[in-house]
Amino acid sequence: MTRQELINEVKCRVDELSASDDRVVPFSIFNEKPVDTFIDNFLDECAREVLTDAPVHHLEGSSLYVSTVDNHDGSGYVMLPSNCIRVLEFKMKEWKRAVTVFAESGSAVALMQSNVYLRGGVCKPVCVLGHRSGYRVVEYYSVKKSHEVDRFVVVRVCPAEDVRVDLQPALTWFCASKVLQVFGRSDLASAAYERGKHLL
Repeated sequence: MTRQELINEVKCRVDELSASDDRVVPFSIFNEKPVDTFIDNFLDECAREVLTDAPVHHLEGSSLYVSTVDNHDGSGYVMLPSNCIRVLEFKMKEWKRAVTVFAESGSAVALMQSNVYLRGGVCKPVCVLGHRSGYRVVEYYSVKKSHEVDRFVVVRVCPAEDVRVDLQPALTWFCASKVLQVFGRSDLASAAYERGKHLL
């Protein structure tokens, strides 16, 4: 859909929910800011939310070249680009398989990586999403000699109109939810959000 088609779809979502309610959502309250502009301001934020929550099989990744930082103990890390929403796949040249499930910093799996006897290796590698010096990073465990990256696939920020067509219905429900929240209709906003989540 084009951006204007997405805006129109969001208005239809709001109308659909408010039609079954006694209190009509008063779009006219924003006369100083046309409703299309009002919705437009939420679209890209909702696109990011959809791409963050969507199952991996609904996403299109981009392969990136990244350089590594060697921790000199067989582990290291790569810095995530600022436009990266999530990492789909990471593989070092030495690894027998790619990592597609990433541990969170502070989790039990992440804490195990500080122990050289328990941490991941070339056969069962482990990646941890964390932060260093204010930057988001992927820490990798571990390699024997080479710190060369084989594959690094991420989902990048994109405008709402570039989100895959099969994810756009969820996007418009999320946007309708934000619009309804601004109008003080938290009950309808919750219903819109749930409809969007159901579509992912």
